[in-house]
Amino acid sequence: MRVITEPTVEPITLAEVRAHIGITSATDTASDAIITRRITEAREFAEDYMQRSIIEQTREIRQDGFDHFGTYDNRIKLPFPNLLTVSSVKYIDLDGVEQTVTASDYVVDTYQHEGFVRPVFGTAWPYPRLEPNAVRVQYTCGYDVKALEDAKTITGATNATPGVFTCATHGYVDGDVLLITTTGMTTPNGLPYRVYAKAASTFQLANLSNNGGLSTVDWGTFATGTAQKVELKVPPLLKEGLLALVGHWMNNQATSENGVSLSRVPFAVRDILDKYSIVKYA
Repeated sequence: MRVITEPTVEPITLAEVRAHIGITSATDTASDAIITRRITEAREFAEDYMQRSIIEQTREIRQDGFDHFGTYDNRIKLPFPNLLTVSSVKYIDLDGVEQTVTASDYVVDTYQHEGFVRPVFGTAWPYPRLEPNAVRVQYTCGYDVKALEDAKTITGATNATPGVFTCATHGYVDGDVLLITTTGMTTPNGLPYRVYAKAASTFQLANLSNNGGLSTVDWGTFATGTAQKVELKVPPLLKEGLLALVGHWMNNQATSENGVSLSRVPFAVRDILDKYSIVKYA
């Protein structure tokens, strides 16, 4: 199994970690780079430990056939839930050509702790060629985003440093997470950002680590767009565990340079991760 598309955001932000470990001065940025790296390391460690995806990502699983070594179990288990969508089910046919199974010919089952894909009742999978990794399934998994408000119309966006977005009487405050959709200006389309330097009818964008005033010079020419206030649906307790883990690593630099060893993870953090671990259900 491989990660095809990495998460575009992290479950906790630089600002949250700075506050957690007591960095209160806006000008004290000496640790920002290492904190940002630790955030990604903590999320990757937690995903591996729990066998669960935290932030939405695309994965691909490959296996030699559709059933499981002659057991006639026609379900394909898709690890690292939560399963969100199945992008494609493909296989190498008897002539050695990659084929795509029509989506209406299979069912995506998310009832179990781990998701499955299986053929529609009364049908069977096609016959793949007898070679390693002949069956390939791509899917998205993780905790997705939750809409908090209806989308609001963006009427303009500058190509500048920083870029300024116009959205009449938007009501946002700095730090709100927005899902931006755009045409013309292709770079931000479909991605979440934080509100930065808001005014009554304009705002700038920051990434989710709160590095604000992003340049839009190379983002393309704006045509149309919307902004929708959202929140990441990662459970608050899980976020607390990640904050505690990053804080532990930052306060014990000498013994956590790579930040991935179980011996460097507090028992309290592991207790939190165990609550969301999929391994005990296997």
